Amino acid sequence: MRPVEPLTDSIGILARSITDIELVVKTLGVFRNQIPDLTHTALHECRFGFVTGELDHLASEGVKLVWEKAKLALSNAGAVVEDVDFGVEFNGWEGKDGRLGRIMNSAADISTFKDYTVNRGGLPESILQAAENGVPRQETVRIHDQLAALRPKFDELAGQYDAIITLSNLVEPPKMSENDVPDFGALWSCLHAPTLCIPGFSGVNGLPIGLTMVDPRYVLDMGKLMSRYQDAKLLHIAKLVAEVFIEAGKDDLRKVPAPAGVVALKP
Repeated sequence: MRPVEPLTDSIGILARSITDIELVVKTLGVFRNQIPDLTHTALHECRFGFVTGELDHLASEGVKLVWEKAKLALSNAGAVVEDVDFGVEFNGWEGKDGRLGRIMNSAADISTFKDYTVNRGGLPESILQAAENGVPRQETVRIHDQLAALRPKFDELAGQYDAIITLSNLVEPPKMSENDVPDFGALWSCLHAPTLCIPGFSGVNGLPIGLTMVDPRYVLDMGKLMSRYQDAKLLHIAKLVAEVFIEAGKDDLRKVPAPAGVVALKP
């Protein structure tokens, strides 16, 4: 792994279950403080905000259908579901011409400088362009300041919910399209928000289409639940949501046969 931009180039955990993720993050020291018991929280006590981003209108019909299915499934499970608009301050970040792309181009300009000077002939065109088409420092400073101001605003807005739910991608697997955004969801990383993608439901191809759950960094008014437990809380709420998502889409998923020689082990 070679990080280029510290804000967005972070390592994510892909696991079979949220329980496995909990084991990994504990080992990595993510939960440094004592974690309170969250098992008392039930789905009917939860409130979810479905946030529509400025690029969501580019989503395929299958992805849009899953969006509505998720709302209905959580609502039928007893949760409170609301549509949320964070406002214009959260627009203009993602996409090919977004401000996050400008930050990444600026970082690539710096991180590839040594390679560019000593091995210019061995670099691909994309790296050459990043090194040669730098972003003015005044612009990157301004964008970083805007991001810093946006973080407490996101905490305040998202803190009204047990989790924010957003799209994980714009198109259904395995199809690709001109609407694909490689850094889709990078804003949550830049806001330092804990994020988890939950698979479930199904597209027209019978492959799973997940949605992303996001929590704020801090919630200041939580009674006994301290603000530093937002990452642990997200994992707990995600277990409840995952059960609903998987159950709602299990009949539509393509049944993929196991490779020859694979033996199913009893738990």
